[in-house]
Amino acid sequence: MYDLNIEFLEKYKKLEKLLNEMYSSARGVNDYILDMEKFNYDYAVNKINNWDETYKNLKHSRWMRNQLAHDVPIYSELCEQSDINWIDEFYCDLFNYKDPLALFYKIKRENSNSIKNNVAKENDEFKKEDKSFFEKIIEKIKKLIKL
Repeated sequence: MYDLNIEFLEKYKKLEKLLNEMYSSARGVNDYILDMEKFNYDYAVNKINNWDETYKNLKHSRWMRNQLAHDVPIYSELCEQSDINWIDEFYCDLFNYKDPLALFYKIKRENSNSIKNNVAKENDEFKKEDKSFFEKIIEKIKKLIKL
């Protein structure tokens, strides 16, 4: 178990470093968790498959790191191989923009673009219909001349 604890701490430090750089902060994992907490939980869980799992695993990983760093002897039986595997997978997801926050922001951006496109279409249609009195008279005159 000692080896697993050491490996876990090394993987956690690597993850923490990446998130520190992403957030320009010294508390990258905490910042990621806080970002997840900013969003509507039900909406996020319904839109992102691994939202809940990631949130819980991040909090658990942070707790284990704190236990190993402050409370529990390093030779204790705390970490499992699955904990290390999850950190590796999450680290890869971050690099490939497949982590929950990246996916959430992608959905928000797509929704925003969709709304902008719909508003632009409505504005174009409104502009087409919104002719001045003078323009309407000219159109009618042109129609009469063509007859």
